[in-house]
Amino acid sequence: MMRVREIARHRNGVSGEPFCVVKFTEGTTPMLGIVFDAPHHVAVFNLRLLHNGDIAFGSNSFRAEDYEKPLRTAIAQWEKRQEAT
Repeated sequence: MMRVREIARHRNGVSGEPFCVVKFTEGTTPMLGIVFDAPHHVAVFNLRLLHNGDIAFGSNSFRAEDYEKPLRTAIAQWEKRQEAT
């Protein structure tokens, strides 16, 4: 079960494509999602493996399509709360 812990929006400089960073857990595993505005532009990593320097495909790579919908839903809910404050 995925549980969102924290969301932040990044401008990505002046001309870069903005994105959201989502810290979440999958079961007890801490994860990190990078979600760009365009559909199908999502990356997901295991935070423990990142901490240990592992960015390799095959060991710290996940099927983003399994995470895209719940991550985008969480971001939309977070954005609504941000607008309300």
